[in-house]
Amino acid sequence: MLYKRNKERTLTQSQIDKRFGLSLVLPAIVIVIIIAVFPLCYALFLSFFKYELATSIPKKFVGLNNYIRVFSDARFWNALKVTAIIVAGGIILQLAIGLIVALLLNKEFHGKKIVTAFLLIPSVIAPVVVGFIFRMMFNDRYGPINYFLSLLHISPVSWLSKPIPSYFAVMLANAWEWFPFMMLMLLAGLQSISKDQMEAAELDGCNDLQKFFYVTLPNLWNIILTVVLIRAIEDFKMFDLIWVLTAGGPGVATETLNIYTYKQGFNFFSIGYALALAVVQTVLTFFIVKTMYTRIKKKN
Repeated sequence: MLYKRNKERTLTQSQIDKRFGLSLVLPAIVIVIIIAVFPLCYALFLSFFKYELATSIPKKFVGLNNYIRVFSDARFWNALKVTAIIVAGGIILQLAIGLIVALLLNKEFHGKKIVTAFLLIPSVIAPVVVGFIFRMMFNDRYGPINYFLSLLHISPVSWLSKPIPSYFAVMLANAWEWFPFMMLMLLAGLQSISKDQMEAAELDGCNDLQKFFYVTLPNLWNIILTVVLIRAIEDFKMFDLIWVLTAGGPGVATETLNIYTYKQGFNFFSIGYALALAVVQTVLTFFIVKTMYTRIKKKN
């Protein structure tokens, strides 16, 4: 009888603890629902309506018409292509620069800590500021980049007024801002590699290039996949830097999905179609992240 009463008391205390824990978490859950889940659900709901703020016509349910329009819109496919080019090119540049700098910083030299701290500065600057900095640097007539090219007797480049140079301008600005993140993560990976492996490779007669490909790179592979995944997510939703630097121009040369969605919503006030574009982009991002994450899990 006494055992049964103690058991009931234990269960009652356990229930009290669960309710107390839920009461602590509940405010955070409510806040997440208000600022994240509700806007997402409401955006999905409005994406099935023809909702034009520029007219006095009330919103009208059109079903999947907005989504059909998305996939038949040539400008959407152009924006998707531009997004893929800028994301892929930017990540390659960030990874290449970050890896080279990390390999250099992995060696001991005087003032290493100061140099490392100095190299981290770009990553703490707001993307809008970075956009303004590179907009001045890439200026056709007064920019320092064209000035240095003229010293080498190279004709000035119209960085922001021609399609192909504008691609490079966006990718270089983005790479400059975020290569420190790659550098820091890869440097941590390099410092975790066992010295025994390097010594064994030297005893086998491997040169520096062979040590890099057969020892360093395999040990860094999981870190590389992880940082590429993180940067792909961030670059896929990049907006402010491109908007300040080119605003999607010249023409639609650097118009990514984010820029196109923004223009549909805030320039043309086509809210229903803009939200359909946003939903499609969200789904695409989800599948890209899921695919990359699955590959990382397989590698592990």
